[in-house]
Amino acid sequence: MGVIVMDNFLPDDEFKILQENVISSKFPVYIQNYITKNIEIQSIKNVNFVHTIYRNDIPISPYYEMMNQILFSKLEMCSLIRSKVNCYPRTDEIVEHDWHTDFPYKHKGALFYLNTCNGKTKFDKDTVKSQENRIVFFDSSKPHASTSCTDQKCRWNINVNYF
Repeated sequence: MGVIVMDNFLPDDEFKILQENVISSKFPVYIQNYITKNIEIQSIKNVNFVHTIYRNDIPISPYYEMMNQILFSKLEMCSLIRSKVNCYPRTDEIVEHDWHTDFPYKHKGALFYLNTCNGKTKFDKDTVKSQENRIVFFDSSKPHASTSCTDQKCRWNINVNYF
């Protein structure tokens, strides 16, 4: 599976519901002192905020049903492995995060971008810019990397791992 990018993935009305619910002062995100490895690095460049939607075969967020109806239901999915919202705070210069894989076994990944900014996701031969209502499908057992942004308060996306 190569990298597949689709713009305007959701109908506008559904996208706005998702965007307005997540990018709001009421949506809870939790600090994570690492981005790609479970190793805490004391640097503002290695901080992001997450909200886990689904993990260990259990929906763990009150936003799961909304995400399922609007986004997950449109993916060709047999089984959800994990889903989370990522919020990368703005940095003064673009910070490129370490290359990583989501899980060590073959599975599918999707990144859905909630806002447009100058942040990117890097793959072996491709770089995808963050553009609202864009989704990128890829093999998330293969190395990929994210970046921060400099032109918005935060870079927002929804990460989905599935079979």
